[in-house]
Amino acid sequence: MPGRGSAGPGAVPARRPAVRERTGESEDIQPCSRCPVARVCLPGSVPSAQVPQLETMVTRQRTVAAGKVLFHAGEEFSSLFAVRSGGLKSTVVDADGSEHILNFHLPGEVLGFAAIYHGRHAVSAVALVPSTVCHLSFSEILRLAQLFPGLVLGLLRIASRSALYTGRLTGDHNAAVRVAAFLLSQSGRLKAQGRRYSEFELVMSREDIANHLRLAPETVSRVLTQLRGQGVISVRRKAVRLLDEDRLQALAGPMLPYGQG
Repeated sequence: MPGRGSAGPGAVPARRPAVRERTGESEDIQPCSRCPVARVCLPGSVPSAQVPQLETMVTRQRTVAAGKVLFHAGEEFSSLFAVRSGGLKSTVVDADGSEHILNFHLPGEVLGFAAIYHGRHAVSAVALVPSTVCHLSFSEILRLAQLFPGLVLGLLRIASRSALYTGRLTGDHNAAVRVAAFLLSQSGRLKAQGRRYSEFELVMSREDIANHLRLAPETVSRVLTQLRGQGVISVRRKAVRLLDEDRLQALAGPMLPYGQG
């Protein structure tokens, strides 16, 4: 594995590189030590010198084109997936063939946790834009957890952070509350990664946002226009800037996770 240091006390034994499928989406594995979002998906308790020892869990990296599927609902589970760049959405299809977007996944976030229970993915994951994704071998994660207990805790915190917001969409909230909470969710996730969070670009379409929030696309556009007119946000195409976070938080209050705002 590139960047792996010499073995020392407590070091993880070297493993053979994984054989990667020749699908046209694979690429050479880049080390976690050179990944700009590694400290988001890896536990902060792991010293930098030991990060190369965790790279054995990365068995493959793929660049997935926009609109292409990373994994399908029903596929056998063997890996979690860390988003290195780009963005993805988790979707399910109902009995009528309609797609429902359950969540969005940004760089530094990990998806696939819902498959652990049944051993198969319950949702499909689709790239919103060209995205690079690391396959994290679940069996290797369990092996490494014996040496780095903080690894599993860090991954559980990522899963919990994601579930904290998405579970609130089932509440009976109006469109303005839903859109405000969505914007603050995007901002809060970026803040947790130490990235700029008051000004960001939405990688998902208005249609996808509307689907996720159980609203009509024109309703999402109307609320964004209202918030812009009230001086709460500025919007230019997909670029959003939060101008008055206090007012946005007051509006989104019922949907905000505890401790946010």
